[in-house]
Parts: sequence; C-alpha cells; structure tokens
Amino acid sequence: MSDERERIWHESALRSAALSGDQVAWQTLFDGTYDSVYQKLHAKADPLTEEVIQETWIVAARRLVDFDPRRGRFEAWLVGISRRVLADHRRAAARRAGLPLDFDPPEQTDDDTSDYPSEEIHQAMARLPNQYAHALTLRYLQDGEVSQVARLLQVSYKGAESILSRAREAFRKAFRGGTNQ
Repeated sequence: MSDERERIWHESALRSAALSGDQVAWQTLFDGTYDSVYQKLHAKADPLTEEVIQETWIVAARRLVDFDPRRGRFEAWLVGISRRVLADHRRAAARRAGLPLDFDPPEQTDDDTSDYPSEEIHQAMARLPNQYAHALTLRYLQDGEVSQVARLLQVSYKGAESILSRAREAFRKAFRGGTNQ
C-alpha cells in the first residue's frame, strides 16, 4: 500500500472511530497533530496562540464530520481552521481598536475545499512573513478587495498593492522551495 493510501486509510479509520465516540481515536488525532499545528500557529499568532489553538480544536471537534482524508491531511485541515480562527480574532481586535472594517469572509459551503490546502502550499505560506501571509489570505483565500486589505493592514491602497506584489513574489519563491528571507 502506498504511503498516501495508507495515510488516507489510517485517518479515515481514526475519523470514523472518533465520530463514534472513541476517545482513544480522538486522542490519537490530537497527539499526532497538536505540536505541529501549535508551532505553525505560534509563528503567526504569538500572543493569541493559546486562545486560537483551543478554539481551533473546539471547531475541529464540532466539524470532524466534514473532514475527508481523501482531500487532504488532518493536520492541513486543522491548520486551515486555525487560520480562520486567527483571522476572526484579528478582525475582532481591529474592531475593538475602532478600525474601519467592512470585511467579512464569504460563507462556507458544503463543497468548500479551502480547509484542505496542499501541504506544499501550506509550507510555502508558513515561510512567509506574517504581513505577506495575512495579505495573501485576505485577498485570495477570503476574496477581499485590495481596498479591504489596505484598511486591515493600515496602509494606503498603493501600499496594499505593493505588499501584495511582494507577497506573491515571496510566495512563488517559497513554493518553489526557495526562501524569501
């Protein structure tokens, strides 16, 4: 059996068992991914890490039925959830700070596969500076307008265009295996 087919089989079995109430299966999913997801989140969210990681696992527990191992790794699915939770926390902080916000991510549909980024895309995004990753996420994963990216990053429209241009270039380099720093 190939490594990918074995992973799919293993994660499918754990998912089914966890959905049936098997605490050992849930603990296995948790233990196998917690440290990695925490590290990736900590690099992006430093002061919010604890709160965001807790909320990520709550969302994952509620939505485990939506996880499909054929569409991606459990860890990548969790990272997608954590990025959304982090974005929600940052938007809430911006609102509390009185920044003008009219940006809300699009509603998710049942066939939304954005929680399943390929491992290569996730790794490339993780290598980007926070501002670049945030700008690309707002613009392309959450379908934000450049003007919304500018407001959320507190830069001019031209500044947001420039950041997005540099972020795309850094992503291209990171995606090809290079570094952007």
